[in-house]
Amino acid sequence: MKRILSLIFIGTAVLFSSCTSDAPQPRKASVTATIDGVHVVFNTININQHTYIENDVAYTDLRVTASINNSMDETISFVVEENILGPNASWYFAYFLNQTAFPKMPDFAVDVTDNTGHHLEGTFSGKVQADDETAQIIDIENGVFDIIY
Repeated sequence: MKRILSLIFIGTAVLFSSCTSDAPQPRKASVTATIDGVHVVFNTININQHTYIENDVAYTDLRVTASINNSMDETISFVVEENILGPNASWYFAYFLNQTAFPKMPDFAVDVTDNTGHHLEGTFSGKVQADDETAQIIDIENGVFDIIY
């Protein structure tokens, strides 16, 4: 009887240990870039989905806002149409520094490489320009986003 109970206990332990490896992994979200030569990690990512109907056709925009420790002092914001890939998937990008908006300039590139199953991944780089009287230009390089939402 002890042997049967021991086997049941061991079998149950093995069963539960194998099930824990199938547990869902925490959702990841990262946006990083080199901004004017400084590597920046945006560790707070928010995504809002907005569905629109235009000419009887529905589409959904994914609005991404990335900040550092949930502070609004330095953020990146971009919009990607859901399930669209490539350089035309994003129609808006801006960098914000101390409440000054720096929208993308014409040479700015956003390339979406994965946009399915609640996974958004891609790259971005180029110049952004302040929308105030300074017209300051900032260079953004090596931008990468990898977000599960």
